[in-house]
Amino acid sequence: PRPPPPRPRPPAPPPEPPAWQVAFGKAWGAAREWLFGGNLVAKVGLAILFIGVAFLLRYASSYVVVPIELRLAGIAAGAIALLLWGWRIRLSRPGIALPAQGAALATLMLVSFGAFKLYHLLPAGFTFVLLLLLVVFTCLLAVLQDARWLAIFGIVGGFAVPILTSTGEGSHVALFSYYAVLNAGILAIAWYRSWRSLNVLGFAFTFIIGTIWGVQRYEPAHYASSQSFLALFLVFYVAIAVLYARREAPRLRSYVDGTLVFGVPTVAMGLQYGLVKDFELGPALSAVALGLFYAGSAGALWRWRGGGLRLLTECFFALAVVFGTLAIPLAFDGRWTSAAWALEGAGITWIGLRQRQPLVWRFGILVQLGSWLAFLKALTGIDALTALGQHFSLGFLLLGATGVFVALLLRPSAKAQAEGASAAKLPWLGSVFLCVAVAWLLGGLWLEVWLRVDAAARGGLLVLSAFALVLGLQWLAGRVGWRLPALLGGLVSALAGVVFLALMFRY
Repeated sequence: PRPPPPRPRPPAPPPEPPAWQVAFGKAWGAAREWLFGGNLVAKVGLAILFIGVAFLLRYASSYVVVPIELRLAGIAAGAIALLLWGWRIRLSRPGIALPAQGAALATLMLVSFGAFKLYHLLPAGFTFVLLLLLVVFTCLLAVLQDARWLAIFGIVGGFAVPILTSTGEGSHVALFSYYAVLNAGILAIAWYRSWRSLNVLGFAFTFIIGTIWGVQRYEPAHYASSQSFLALFLVFYVAIAVLYARREAPRLRSYVDGTLVFGVPTVAMGLQYGLVKDFELGPALSAVALGLFYAGSAGALWRWRGGGLRLLTECFFALAVVFGTLAIPLAFDGRWTSAAWALEGAGITWIGLRQRQPLVWRFGILVQLGSWLAFLKALTGIDALTALGQHFSLGFLLLGATGVFVALLLRPSAKAQAEGASAAKLPWLGSVFLCVAVAWLLGGLWLEVWLRVDAAARGGLLVLSAFALVLGLQWLAGRVGWRLPALLGGLVSALAGVVFLALMFRY
C-alpha cells in the first residue's frame, strides 16, 4: 500500500509587530476613543461654547458699554446654570451631563482668571482661593460620578492656577504648600479610585514645576524648606503607588505602576543631589536615607498586606538595595567601593539563587562586575610605594575570594540541573567567575611578593606563592567534583615556571 500523503503544514503565524508599534496603537486607540467616543456632538458643541466665551470676553471689553463687572457676573451665572443642569441630568443623560459640567467649570475658572489678570477686579489672594475651591469641587464631582477625565481636568487646572495668577513676587513656601494640598487631593482620590493617568499627571506636574523652580530660583537659604517639601512629595507618591496597587491587585491586574514606583525615587534622588551636592557626604547620606526609607516601606507593606502585594514589596526592597549600593561610591574611593560591592554582590547572588529569583541573582552578578571595574579604576596612576602602603594586595585577595564563592554558587551541579534552576542554564558563568577569581588571587599574591621582596629572592617566592594557589585549586577540585579548578591549577603552574625562567635570565 502507498504511504499516506504528508499532511500539509499549517501556515506560519504572522510575525508579531514590534513593541513600540503595539504601544503606539494602544495609545492612539485610547485617545481616539476619548475624543470621538460618547456623545461627540455634545463635546464639540461645548468646546465651541467654551471658545465662544473667551472671544465674548475679548469682544465685550472693546465694544460693549455694559460695566465689565456685570458682564463677568452674567457669564458666571450662565456657567453656574449650565453646571446645575449638567448635575441634574447626570443619571438620565450622562453622555451630555459630564461634558456640560466640565465646560461650566472651565468657564468659571476662565472668568475668575480674566477678572484677575485682564481687568484687575480681584486681588491675587482671593483669586487663588477661588480657583482652588473650583479645583476641589471639580475633583469631588469626578469622584462622585466616577468621571476620570473630569478629575484630570480639575487637577490640570489646579496646577495651572499659581502659574496663571503669579505676579513674580510669591513665596516658594506658599507655592509648594499649595501643591502639597493638590497632591493630598490626588492621594485622597487614590483611596477611592485607581486612576493611573491622574496619578502620573500629578507626579509629572509636581516634579517638573519643582525642577524648573530649582534651576531658576533655588538658593542655599531655601534648603530647609525645599528639603521638607521634597520629602513630603516623595511620601505622597509612594503612598499613591501603594493605594493603586491595593485597589488593582484583587482584580488580577498589573498592579505595580512602574512609572511611579521607579520614576519617583529616580527623580527625587536627582533633585536631592542638587540640594546636597555641596555638603560633605551629602549625596551618600541621602542615598542611605532613601535606602532606609524604602527598606522600611517594604517591611511595613509586608506586615500590612503579607503576600498580597508581594511584587510591590520586592520592588521596594530592590530600591533599598540599589540606593544602599549607590551610597558606597558616593562616600568612599575605588578600593572601599570595590570591597563593599564584592561582598554585597556575593550576598545578593547567594540570596537570589537560594530563593530562585533570577532578577536578584543577576543583579548580584552586576554588582560583582561593578566591584571589579571600581578596583581597576582605583589602580590607575598608583605607584609602587602607594600600593605598598595602602595594601592593595588585600583588595586582590578579597575580589578573588568572593569570586570563588560566586563561582561555586553558579557551578552547574547535578541537583540544579535536575530541578531546572535558572542558573543551571548558564553553565559557563560559573567557569568565567572562577577564571577571573584565580587571576585576582594570583595577582594579589604576586603583587605582595613583588613589592616586599628584593630581586634576588623574588623568583623563588613567586613560584612558592603560585604553588600554594595550585594546592588550593587541586583541593577545591576534589572537594566539589569540578575539573576546572584542576585545569586552572595546571595553567598557574605553567605560568609560574615561565615567570621564574624569565627572572633567572634577567638577573
